[in-house]
Amino acid sequence: MSGRLKHRPVSSSRSARSTQSTEKGINGLPSANQQQPCAKKRTRSRTDSGERLKEEDKPTIKAVGEHWEVHPYQGSRKPPTVIGALVREMYPDVVDTAKGPKPLLTWEDYKQTSTCGEPNDKRVVKEFWWRFKCHPEDRAEADALLEKKFKNMVRSMLSEEKQAVIKKLYSNDNVPPEDVDGDGNRWPTKEALIDAKPTDFTTSEGWALLCEHWSTPKFRKSSLQGKTSRGDELYHHGGSRSLTATRQYLVQSADPKPF
Repeated sequence: MSGRLKHRPVSSSRSARSTQSTEKGINGLPSANQQQPCAKKRTRSRTDSGERLKEEDKPTIKAVGEHWEVHPYQGSRKPPTVIGALVREMYPDVVDTAKGPKPLLTWEDYKQTSTCGEPNDKRVVKEFWWRFKCHPEDRAEADALLEKKFKNMVRSMLSEEKQAVIKKLYSNDNVPPEDVDGDGNRWPTKEALIDAKPTDFTTSEGWALLCEHWSTPKFRKSSLQGKTSRGDELYHHGGSRSLTATRQYLVQSADPKPF
């Protein structure tokens, strides 16, 4: 595989660069809605995890296969949105090991880190259940699906952060400093990625460790293999709703009675 990777985006970039997050939001971490007011360019909208809810105000959820039913459907926040916001807002930054800090890359890494003596995975799950409830007989199945969703969401969130920074670096026909591998593929340098740190995600140390990881030959090779593999696959393009959520939406649209 060779040639320039498609790192040339066409839309506007996110907020102006910064190497240090200065605002704190929900859960004591950078809030998705707290953007730098001095940013000159239109920023990407962040969806936060929302406020904790009283028990009577929480929507009731039920695991259905790989998806969720939400009651009431209309007006309720959906679990995937909250899951994505929580793993980002409560990202633990680094994993301390005997060999020194390493980047936090997986849901398992949340389990290996703690805040105030409490494992970070349990903190995240606890915050989720401050926003939803389920019937006791459905809880075990819901917890099992929740574990799977958090596991997938951490990788997805980090991939989105990386792609957003690459899009920013190559916006408006700019070309940042690049590395060229043996096959002629071009990549933004580690230093360029570090300099483009998002203003509202992780610490400078955590971001630098991520950029170092993304710049390794092993990761770049894996990235190329994934890109090639995805090019041969077919995807469902029915929008952001799952089939379960779409069914709920259509039923409610046909019957205006409360769900």
